[in-house]
Amino acid sequence: DLREYMLQRIDAEFEGYPDFKKEKSKEEIKFRAESDEFFAIELKETHKVIGNIYLGKREFNNRELGYVLNENYQNKGYGTQASKAIVEYAFE
Repeated sequence: DLREYMLQRIDAEFEGYPDFKKEKSKEEIKFRAESDEFFAIELKETHKVIGNIYLGKREFNNRELGYVLNENYQNKGYGTQASKAIVEYAFE
């Protein structure tokens, strides 16, 4: 699922991944799975991963929030829902 939506990002205007090839997908999955800054966005019904949300650590205990969604699931409120959930998580 990660590879599916990351391949859509190869020519993206913002946060593009021009060097993201099939062989790099395993490396990227491992990196994101081991990171405490990346979280999967998945459909509750099917558990399909449709994107990821990022809560990056910055100076002075600040956080940076960003997300990427599979193009087939954009404009459906998933990014908003994931953002609200990650903000709640951050303040727990």
